Amino acid sequence: MQTVYVDVLIALNLLISWAMLRTCGELCRRRAGRGRMALASLLGGMSSLIILLPQLPGPVLLILRLALAMGLVRLAFRWEGGRMFLRMTGLLFVVSLLFAGGMAALWSLLSPRGLAVHNGTVYFHIPAWMLAGAATVGYLAARGMGAALEKRLPEKLVEGYTVQALGRTGSLRLLTDTGNRLTFSGLPVAVIGKKAAGFLPPEAAAAA
Repeated sequence: MQTVYVDVLIALNLLISWAMLRTCGELCRRRAGRGRMALASLLGGMSSLIILLPQLPGPVLLILRLALAMGLVRLAFRWEGGRMFLRMTGLLFVVSLLFAGGMAALWSLLSPRGLAVHNGTVYFHIPAWMLAGAATVGYLAARGMGAALEKRLPEKLVEGYTVQALGRTGSLRLLTDTGNRLTFSGLPVAVIGKKAAGFLPPEAAAAA
C-alpha cells in the first residue's frame, strides 16, 4: 500500500497545476499575474486531496476535472470574453487529461516505486529538492515554448500601425484577427501593453 504524505501531495500537484496553466497561457499567448497564478496553482494543489477519497465513477471525475479547469482558468487569467475562456478551459482540460492518462499508463505498465495514480490525481514520493528542480524545468520549458511560438507567428497576422494619442505619435506592430471584439462608441479598440505604450506620457503609459 502506497503511503501518501499530504504536504508532498499538495506541493507536487501545485507545481503540476502551475506548469499546465503556464503551458495553456503560452499556447493561447496570454499572461497571468503572479498573484493570480499563485492562487490558481494553490487551488490545483488543494484539489489533489481527492486522491484520498474512494474511487469515483469516470463521468464524475470528468465533470470535476472540467469544473476545476474552469476555476483555474478564471482565477489565473483575466476575463477576455466567453470565447477565450472556453478555449483556454478546453485546452487546460485536454492537457490535464493527457497528463493523467500518461501517468496512469506509466503506473499500469511499469509500477514505478513511489508513484500512485488514483481518482485522476498523481502522487510521487520525492524529496523537496526534486520538487524545486521540477518547478525550474517546468518554468524554463514554458518560457521556451512561448519564445518558439512567438518566432513562428505568421507574418500576415502582424501589421505596422501609426498610433496617435494624447498629442503623441508612435509606430507599433499589432496582431490582427486575434478574436478581440472590444469596441468604444462603436469603434474597434486595440489592446497594447505597457512596453508598447512607451510613447505616451508616463502617467498614461502607467495605466496601460
